[in-house]
Amino acid sequence: MISCKRLNYSVCLNFLPDTLGFLTFVIYIAHPYARGLLILFDKPHCLITNNFVKMKCMLSVVRSVSRQQKSGRLKAFSLPELLVVLVIIGILVLIALPNLMPLITKAKSTEAQQQLVFLHTLQKTHFYTHSRYSSSLKDLGFEQQKLVTDEGNANYRIEIAEANEKGFRATATAVVDFDGDGTFNVWEINQEKELKETTQD
Repeated sequence: MISCKRLNYSVCLNFLPDTLGFLTFVIYIAHPYARGLLILFDKPHCLITNNFVKMKCMLSVVRSVSRQQKSGRLKAFSLPELLVVLVIIGILVLIALPNLMPLITKAKSTEAQQQLVFLHTLQKTHFYTHSRYSSSLKDLGFEQQKLVTDEGNANYRIEIAEANEKGFRATATAVVDFDGDGTFNVWEINQEKELKETTQD
C-alpha cells in the first residue's frame, strides 16, 4: 500500500488517477452492464486537463457506476427505439438507391474502357507488323476475362465487330443489367482510339 505521506504531492496526483482508472476498469469487468467507462465521453475535459481534475472526474465515474448498479437501471435504448432507427435507415436507403445507380453504372463502365484501350494498343502493334488490323482476339493475344455469368469477375464481353487494312471497330457489351431497366451498356473503340458509349444503361 503506497502512502501519500511518503511521496510528494505531485507523485500522488500522478498515481491516484491511474489507481482510480484501474478501479473503474475492475467495476466495468465485474458488472457486464456497467457503463462507467462510457461516462468519460460525457466528460471530455477529464482527458485533457491536469491530474487533479482527472482524479475528480474518475471519482465521479466511480460514483455514477455505483449508483447505476444500486438502482438496477441503466441508460440504454429500448427495442422500439432501435426498430424506429432501423426503419428510418431503410427508408433513407430506398430513397438514395435510385440516385446511386448511375454512379454504379459509371464505375462499372471503367472496366469496358480499360479493356478497349488495351485492345486498341494490341491492334496497333498488330497493324505495324502485318499492315492490317486483326479480327481475332486470339491472334492479338487478348484474353477475355471470365464473365460474371460464368462465375468470373468480368462484366463486359469484348468483341471485334469489324477489321481490315484500313481500320477496326471493337465493342464491349455488358452481360449484366446494372440498373435493371432491360438495357445493357455498350462501349466501342476504333483505330483512331475514339472511345464512346453507344448504348447507355
